[in-house]
Amino acid sequence: MLGCLLAWAESSAQPLRLEITPGIGHDRFTETFFLDDSTSVSSDSLEQIKKTQSDLQESYASLGLTGSAKNWRIENTVYATNKAWRDIANGHGRWTRGKWKTDFDGRLEWKGPTRDDTAAASYTYVRLSMTPQWRWNDAWSLVGAGDWEMTDYLRNTSYTYGYNRLRGQIGASYFGDLMQSFDARIGLSHRAVPDSAALGYTEGFLRLDASGWQMGRWRLEGEFSFANRDYQATGNENDYHRWSAGAGVDYDWSKRWRTSLQSTWQYWDYRLPDEINFSLHDVQSEGSVRLAVSDQWETGAAIEVRLERAVDDSLSSNNYIQWAAGPRIVWNSGLTVWSELTPRLGHRNYADGSSVYDDYSFWDLLLQADVAGPAGSTASATITYSSERHADRSRDAAYLYLALSLRLPIRL
Repeated sequence: MLGCLLAWAESSAQPLRLEITPGIGHDRFTETFFLDDSTSVSSDSLEQIKKTQSDLQESYASLGLTGSAKNWRIENTVYATNKAWRDIANGHGRWTRGKWKTDFDGRLEWKGPTRDDTAAASYTYVRLSMTPQWRWNDAWSLVGAGDWEMTDYLRNTSYTYGYNRLRGQIGASYFGDLMQSFDARIGLSHRAVPDSAALGYTEGFLRLDASGWQMGRWRLEGEFSFANRDYQATGNENDYHRWSAGAGVDYDWSKRWRTSLQSTWQYWDYRLPDEINFSLHDVQSEGSVRLAVSDQWETGAAIEVRLERAVDDSLSSNNYIQWAAGPRIVWNSGLTVWSELTPRLGHRNYADGSSVYDDYSFWDLLLQADVAGPAGSTASATITYSSERHADRSRDAAYLYLALSLRLPIRL
């Protein structure tokens, strides 16, 4: 806190820059499903039991105010929607002294009560973090981090509940001349849930991360993590160990052609596994190729394979293998327009004998676009659509998410 006050005193001598940003936007999440889950439903009667509901349908006008001076920046945006009032504030600051550097970050979210919005309850969310760093030499640094997070709902439900979480970590980081990096952290996290002791836990973790390492035209990256979570409730039915490892490689064939391969593995090891919390392996791999057609156009394709397998053979009905593939098209018009189109086709195949899950095919669509206009104005659009097709048509489902926004900053 003393460093924060000293840094603010230093920055107060710098000119204060203010910016007002009015904006408008619209968010929507819609899902389509069938009310009856039965193979006895005929195809002619499916439309009679089909239901489409909008869990989120919100239009808003926003007004943001940003103040910055030297290493400090505070911004606050108020959203007036047709559902409820919201407010989101963010702050960032940096204090430096010799070999020491400390970053301060904060976030405050608030949503007012509403009677007809069933997607989320009224809540207050706060997150504060401090990240000190001591530079050992030109490449190595000793790092630490501490953060506090709190969520308080107006009405707790089985899906929304208030909690407090404290987390601390220490480690070392390396950053080389060619932007190669390595980071190692060990830490402890504790979450308390006042209304449900069963959801509170203590977790110790270790994380290693490396990226940007080059060998000729090859670029390598990798990560590893381990976590041990102990819930406060009596018994150990929810306690687990989680192992995770990943590796990736990029290869530049030429200035225009690039291929990449990434793979991750996770292992969830529950101390007292049951039919709900069972130990499993999760492996996911993706290969892609990209072609820079020109300075503005990039195209390519990717294929993804995912495998999930329970450790206990008696729970093998939960096992599945999934694949998905599709093209990717990017148009980047300098600093003005950036857009991406990514459609995918895929299929998930469950193990034989599953009485809960069934195989299905799916297709996904992602469309994103950002436009930078004059005077710092911005417009963005995001559309994601996912559709599942089952052998039992009454299990078909579709999901649509739409987000539109327009911002016009006014510098004072």
